[in-house]
Amino acid sequence: MLRGLQFEPWVAPVQHWRNRMDIACFLGFTRRRANRLPSSVMQWLRQEGWIDAPGQPTTEELELDPPSDGLDHLPIPIEDWPMFEHIFDVRSGQVSDDVPQPRQPGYLAAAVRSFFAQGGRHCVVIPIEHPADLYLRSTAERRLEALHQLLPELAGDVVAVEPVDRSQWRGIGLLHGLDNVAMLCIPDLPWLVGRVPEWLTPIEPPPLERAEFFECADYLEPRPEQVRRPPITINRCDDDEYAVWRDAVHSVSGFLARHRRDVQFVAALPLPTLGSRANRDPIGALLEWEVIGEVAPGGPQDDDDRGRFLQLVYPWIGWNGSQGLPEGLEPGDGVLAGVIARGTLLAGAFRSVGGRQLYEINRFEPKLSRAQQQRRPVADEAPLIERVSLIGPAPNRFEVLSDVTTTTSPAFQLANIQRLHAVWIRALEQAGELFVFESSNEQTWSDVRRQLEGVGLALYRNGALRGDNPTQAFNVRCDRSTMSQRDIDGGRLIAEVSYRPVAPLELIRVSLALSENREVTVVSESAEVLP
Repeated sequence: MLRGLQFEPWVAPVQHWRNRMDIACFLGFTRRRANRLPSSVMQWLRQEGWIDAPGQPTTEELELDPPSDGLDHLPIPIEDWPMFEHIFDVRSGQVSDDVPQPRQPGYLAAAVRSFFAQGGRHCVVIPIEHPADLYLRSTAERRLEALHQLLPELAGDVVAVEPVDRSQWRGIGLLHGLDNVAMLCIPDLPWLVGRVPEWLTPIEPPPLERAEFFECADYLEPRPEQVRRPPITINRCDDDEYAVWRDAVHSVSGFLARHRRDVQFVAALPLPTLGSRANRDPIGALLEWEVIGEVAPGGPQDDDDRGRFLQLVYPWIGWNGSQGLPEGLEPGDGVLAGVIARGTLLAGAFRSVGGRQLYEINRFEPKLSRAQQQRRPVADEAPLIERVSLIGPAPNRFEVLSDVTTTTSPAFQLANIQRLHAVWIRALEQAGELFVFESSNEQTWSDVRRQLEGVGLALYRNGALRGDNPTQAFNVRCDRSTMSQRDIDGGRLIAEVSYRPVAPLELIRVSLALSENREVTVVSESAEVLP
């Protein structure tokens, strides 16, 4: 029973903004505080069907005192950093065996803080209860088990990531119900796949074969101030660890290519072990490990298509907000997501964030030389700065040095073109959903064209498309030229959009199909590159 005055910080009502392209989703490990969720969050969860629905947690479960683990695999909208601190424990990790309580900041919390510090305004957090030993003395098997909670498909749990049964969604599968999210970050991924430093790895002492006796000597217990504990170091990667990380990022980008082509995976490149090839030649190592691949003769590979949805960021960063983390460093995914969100709000999703300033950053690890940034492994291969979004020093400040995806396709190598394409895909899907219950006839086709032309005009007026007039900038078709009689008889509606972005591209074309069972899918995409 509550007694006395209870103060709860006022939080603005959470709104569902599907047209926004600046909202990031953070998936990872954290702990819930013993605070009630703000009423605005509870209202949003109820309206979106995440609670008080069949197979979902109930309001009573979320308001237990102490709280239950009902927040696991449940999206929580976050409007600012104080709101995150009110709901979640920032210091979720255990520092040592002598200090069982959580004292170390978690990577998820660090990424969310960096997101807001760089200009982000809204994000969604998918929390999973922080395992007590995630940072301290965790074995590779234990970390792999934790990784499977984030990416169930890696463990063979396909049902958890398919759009069929909402009650079965786990980890990344929750993106099916978050249609306003434009970016995905998994800040714990580099730690989970990395190699634990030897001094943190549990070592079983060898059994004694026989009793041994040693001469006694006086022993003075050192004073506490004389004992110096080594700092917790970052888990680093070599060939075996990068192979696990590669499979994880390919799993995520493959999921997005199949189900959420309007979402970009912003992922941090893990730190390499000292002296390894990845430390000397990052781009060569990425090619060798098949993280980024070649375009096959005659057409793009599936791997290359997945690369459109993967935006790697490197190196790691240090600032006041990363104090307490291993080595005082954090991955750069939260930083880049915040810069993209800021650039989207200020100039639009179609503008590159290359050259945008980074706030409050004071160091980078490793410090990439210009030769490392520009090195080409082979004559025809792009350098690191054209395949990985680099952040680092510029004259008189720190900034985003490149804003690129990992694809080898020139049409979608620039990340801002992929984000512009995501705007069109989302608009196509929304147009299809508006008329999902209408029969496929001339009136419906005209309504769909009008809806999409409104989006094209807005993009053209804001400078996203090039041409002397809107007719040159884009074209929308939804008529008998895009559908066969079989499509019409089967209740299948197909709309096609062709547009010319302000980029070295001639034309991009995307087609969307609305089937009779009300499923909206992208059926084809193509691009023509200027010579």
